[in-house]
Amino acid sequence: MIVLSRKAVDDLSQWIDRIANDNPVAAQEFLFRVRKSIQMIDEHPEVGHRHPRRDIRYVVEPPLKIFYSAQGESIRILRFWHSARNPKSIRYE
Repeated sequence: MIVLSRKAVDDLSQWIDRIANDNPVAAQEFLFRVRKSIQMIDEHPEVGHRHPRRDIRYVVEPPLKIFYSAQGESIRILRFWHSARNPKSIRYE
């Protein structure tokens, strides 16, 4: 089961809104790609790169990294983070 944290929902909403302001079709296409990435995480939780200092993983869906934790059957999407941003400043919860 996939659960999105409040911060992840906020992150994704901001990205979709930003893209939609310039190009609504591109926003829908981006959301489709993100959903496919989340589906891949759900089917193969070990697919993501391991975070070097935390018990979390991430996959890249350009330009974002999707950070998540997997505990048995439960997967929590923690953040959608722009790849160019400093990862040390992420607050997961």
